[in-house]
Amino acid sequence: MIKLDARRINASTVGDYSWYSDLVYFDGPLICLFRGSGYKDALYVWLDNSERANRWCLIPVSRSTLDSYLNQRMSLREIIQSSEYTYICDHFAETGRKHYNILHVDSFPEEYMPDEDSYLYEEICTDDALLLKQERTSSYMLGLDNQLFINDLSVIPKIFEQLYSFHYGLAHLGRLSIRNTMLRLMGNWTGGISAVNIFSGLKNVIPVLHRPEISSLQYNSPGHIELNLLPDLAQSVQDASIRVKSELVYDRLEKMYKNTYAYFKDNGLSGFDEDGGIEIRNIDSDTTENLRKRVRIFFRCLGWSSYQAQFDLIGAHPLQQLRAVMAYYRRLKILREYIVSEKLFVGQSRLLQQPQIALPPED
Repeated sequence: MIKLDARRINASTVGDYSWYSDLVYFDGPLICLFRGSGYKDALYVWLDNSERANRWCLIPVSRSTLDSYLNQRMSLREIIQSSEYTYICDHFAETGRKHYNILHVDSFPEEYMPDEDSYLYEEICTDDALLLKQERTSSYMLGLDNQLFINDLSVIPKIFEQLYSFHYGLAHLGRLSIRNTMLRLMGNWTGGISAVNIFSGLKNVIPVLHRPEISSLQYNSPGHIELNLLPDLAQSVQDASIRVKSELVYDRLEKMYKNTYAYFKDNGLSGFDEDGGIEIRNIDSDTTENLRKRVRIFFRCLGWSSYQAQFDLIGAHPLQQLRAVMAYYRRLKILREYIVSEKLFVGQSRLLQQPQIALPPED
């Protein structure tokens, strides 16, 4: 491999990145998308190899840069050239060790530089890359009105993001990284993990590219939070919000929730954020069938009939499904309080619906 004019660094300096999907694959991955924990994702590009190691280049990319690459407005060469630096990772297969170096772009070897025409053409894309190309974020409004306190401006986006993350996980089970996360979260959720973890776990697997990003924030009563996100997932949250706003549906859900809470207590189960509970292998068949019926009722009330197949895909036990839907419902109830009091308008902005006042022409 080429000797580099680079500086050795610790892995912690690079930041927290995790594999999300392969974008180009030929006898092995050549270009991968790594999810970032901060404000950037990263492209992980194969450069070279020796008998002992493979050499990769990790390039942090902003949301807009990644979108430009996915949609062929920017080549891989242009991305590298526009970066101040890149991280070089020499991965030793036999030991699993990784050596990291930071390399200034001015010292990036021409031998490693992609061609001028290094765009992400569909012909070289993996199936995951093609899906990423199709998933386009757009503007979405959370309308605000009436009396709100500073805590409300924290609660509303947080709860909305948690519900959005839940739908993201179920909608992307076809992606191995998402499915593995769901399997891990559901697999652990047999009594020793809190319900909060499924929301934080799913939030942490969403790439920066798809996270709800604030485009603008205006509050004059009325006002709004304008987000940039995947519209289909926002619509799923909106649909659930509309359903639970109905007094008839809400009353049925409340009765079912309280009844299930009592059933859990009577049978030594758990289903609440801080609870532990018994392990699934200790649940008998009659209890399992009772839990399955409760799941169907919750799903029907929330309009989630299509989600049964997703839960079945990851092999979730009825107790895990019920805990998940109850955790979701508890968060949805918080949004409902804002909606029925006309403090929150999911999917619309009253500010933009106000008539515009025509100003007199200047003399």
